Amino acid sequence: MIDERDAWEKLCKGSSQGLETLFKSYYDELANYGHKISSDATLVDDVIQDLFIYLWDKHASLSKVEKVKSYLFIAFKRRLIKALQKQNKNLDGELQEYHGFELSMEDMLMDSELDQIKSQEVRKALMTLGGKPKEAIYLKFHIGLSIAEMADQLEMNPQSVKNLLHRTYKKLRETISKDLIMLFVSRMISKNKAPNASTEE
Repeated sequence: MIDERDAWEKLCKGSSQGLETLFKSYYDELANYGHKISSDATLVDDVIQDLFIYLWDKHASLSKVEKVKSYLFIAFKRRLIKALQKQNKNLDGELQEYHGFELSMEDMLMDSELDQIKSQEVRKALMTLGGKPKEAIYLKFHIGLSIAEMADQLEMNPQSVKNLLHRTYKKLRETISKDLIMLFVSRMISKNKAPNASTEE
């Protein structure tokens, strides 16, 4: 696990090493996240590169950032949404609610143990979720963001995020067995657990 604050400080001081560390550390996660919003892989890649070019060009004026990963995801998402809106203005309303957000079986099934336990239940449950609930699940369990970071990413207040997660869990429980939900959650938490990880619910 990288020291993201150290990398950010190096970037702000004009160190290409800081930029390279952040790019290599978060490129794959940003790309995977972008592919949930848009199927245009070239556009997603271009937006990520444009973001890091911007950071390098503006490094001297960048402010101190406490949560670098969250900052990068928010900045990337906003740029990607703008790029998609520029391509097709008719998508504006849809993009605002992220109805196009895709959550695949691979995102939900973390290992063979979970894969073997009635995966059809998970597939059916995913089909019942809208774009924003899918994104909330992805951000919390796959990316590992805290409630506060999710609030920034989803442009909601923290309580609204908690309410959204509560409603999503309730909806999942309507189609997935309790044991399967608990196994899924435990796998996701284990995947993202780190010594300094937030325990905020």
